[in-house]
Amino acid sequence: MKLVKAFILSVAIPTLWLNSAFAQIYDFTTIAGSAGETGATNGLGTDALFNYPTSVVTDTNGNIYVADYGNSTIREIIPLSGKWVVTTIAGTPGTTGSDDGVYTNALFNYPTSIAISDNGTLYVADYANSTIRAVIPVAGSWLTTTVAGTAGTTGSDDGLGSAALFSNPTGVAVDGAGNLYVADYGNHTIRQITAAGSIWVVTTIAGLAGKSGSADGTGSSARFDNPAGVAVDSAGNLYVADNGNHTIRKLTPAGTNWVASTIAGQAGKAGSLDGANKAARFSYPVGVAVDADDNLYVADMGNSIIRKITPVGTDWVVSTIGGRAGKRGSTDGSGSSARFSKPMGVATDSSGNLYVADTYNHTIRRGLALPETFVSFQGTYNGLAIQTNSPSVANSGPFKLVLTETGTFTANLVMGGTRLAFGGQFDQSGNVTNTITVSGSSLWQVILRLDLAGGTDEITGTVSHDGSESQLLADLAVFGKANACPLAGVYTFAVMPPSDTDATLPQGWGFGTLKIATTGIGKLSGTLGDGTKFKSTIPLSKYGTAPLYSLLYGNRGSCVGWLGFTNDMIESTVEWIKPSVAKGYYARGFTTNTTLLGSKYVAPAAGQYMIDLTNAAGNAMLVLGGGNLGAVLSNSMTVATDNTVTILSGDVTSMTLKLVPKKGTFSGKFLHPLTQKTVKFQGTVLQLQDFGAGYFAGSNETGFVAIAPVK
Repeated sequence: MKLVKAFILSVAIPTLWLNSAFAQIYDFTTIAGSAGETGATNGLGTDALFNYPTSVVTDTNGNIYVADYGNSTIREIIPLSGKWVVTTIAGTPGTTGSDDGVYTNALFNYPTSIAISDNGTLYVADYANSTIRAVIPVAGSWLTTTVAGTAGTTGSDDGLGSAALFSNPTGVAVDGAGNLYVADYGNHTIRQITAAGSIWVVTTIAGLAGKSGSADGTGSSARFDNPAGVAVDSAGNLYVADNGNHTIRKLTPAGTNWVASTIAGQAGKAGSLDGANKAARFSYPVGVAVDADDNLYVADMGNSIIRKITPVGTDWVVSTIGGRAGKRGSTDGSGSSARFSKPMGVATDSSGNLYVADTYNHTIRRGLALPETFVSFQGTYNGLAIQTNSPSVANSGPFKLVLTETGTFTANLVMGGTRLAFGGQFDQSGNVTNTITVSGSSLWQVILRLDLAGGTDEITGTVSHDGSESQLLADLAVFGKANACPLAGVYTFAVMPPSDTDATLPQGWGFGTLKIATTGIGKLSGTLGDGTKFKSTIPLSKYGTAPLYSLLYGNRGSCVGWLGFTNDMIESTVEWIKPSVAKGYYARGFTTNTTLLGSKYVAPAAGQYMIDLTNAAGNAMLVLGGGNLGAVLSNSMTVATDNTVTILSGDVTSMTLKLVPKKGTFSGKFLHPLTQKTVKFQGTVLQLQDFGAGYFAGSNETGFVAIAPVK
């Protein structure tokens, strides 16, 4: 019989969450600078050095510009034949000042933010000078001028050019019309700078200088707490990384006014939770960028991660796309496997790639946008490989695979006593072939196919070894804290005897208990019909199926199959293999298929029966067979409402039976009519099937015991 689960249940269990939307995946690499090393050296890639870079921006040609805070310089990174060439285009490393001029004649004082206009002009928030600077490409050179503010003088005055004052500005952005926007960190305000001919006019559009807070509102009624980063979308809306509030704010133009609202995070609540709107958490966000689709990207400095904020209807959904909260480092990698150290700047390019100023690593990182083929399929898959044409212990076993958002995976397959640990990468069609060498020479081939189009959330495949082939099937695990398994609870089960009459096979019923947690993980333990103890971990799928696998008899035998759940009941075919043994029951061994039956069990309240006895007298029948009895024997009995049992007349002259309502089990003993010896029996009650079953041991074979009401 083919032991697969495909037709056990035709309708999937409804769940609260299945393959919810994930963010775009990025593969992060270091393109310039060397982690842990500071300096100002120009050069190729990691030969170049930076000193706390805080901001990045890209142009339409793929060039990158960096505000190199610790060096007080502006750097350019140009892609060239697969390499990245770093040069200094403005400022002198290690020399602070406020001079305007060409190239290194210009001086800066710890620049923190950089933006670029459509004509290629760079705008810089010159933090310690409290000014806004322009770095203009002129005839193959770069000319630095001061746009607004007076170097060395802090304040909050609006006005023209140098008459306007700032207080340690940390963020700057420019819109399509050439207007500038400034996150005026020390004043807790957002400023706008517009060009009137050759003059720049500075106005405060949101917040009130000297008044920190988190209030949403219009113009000066809004409050900010050290706003650090600012970005502008194609519609002219502004987005602010409100550093001290741990939030992301939006400023919407309304006539001549600006209306501030909080779109993500909650003021005063630092954290790293992903989620929508105020359910999300940030920790001192600094840099913010916006792409052509109005998705936002945030350098979440306090968490050392990169976040994405996606507009979904009226909601803003926050996800972590790079790094792991609280885990600092410099490792390159995709998604959560990458590590950052207090990144402060983020930018996008026209191809959807990201660039990060990884401030405390002193590096520039690129996040290459990967195909989203595997994003909705990532997770843990559980299943079985079963040899169906000629069952054997060595060629069947449990399978577990953990799939990442990029299609890479790690897997474990246990075939008999042989553990195969391997990993790899699915191709874009969802296929992969692995050849695994065990003990230096034994070759196994595992072919896997991930269903990318059918919506099954399954992996199928084959496992081949020494001319044998096993069929493999695994399902995506979907249950957890956020999505409780609807099958959670306690189940009792019984394993049907392979034969009622064949003395070479067990005639006793196996029995046991399965406890399924809300996470969908079940713990099964019981006794088979020959007295062998067995146990297994049972991961439930969304289809109401679960792989059962238990190695037995010193790893020389097994019990394997797919369990299927329908209406709180279990009915499944399992394969039971017992090897030949030196002594004990069924020493010649056997390979057989049998049926496992089960049902959810609920302990009865006081005054209720363990199983449904529809007759008023509480009459039931207890039946014994096999176990060297020579015949099927039965006795009638009555069950009181407290579940105590009285054995009535029948084929067995001496018998006791005890029901255990708390556990759904029973035990008892009887006087064997042929040997005149007392024989013990035990079993379980299948509550929904209104039936009880178990086993006893005869002299050289096991027998069955069954309980059923007389209706």
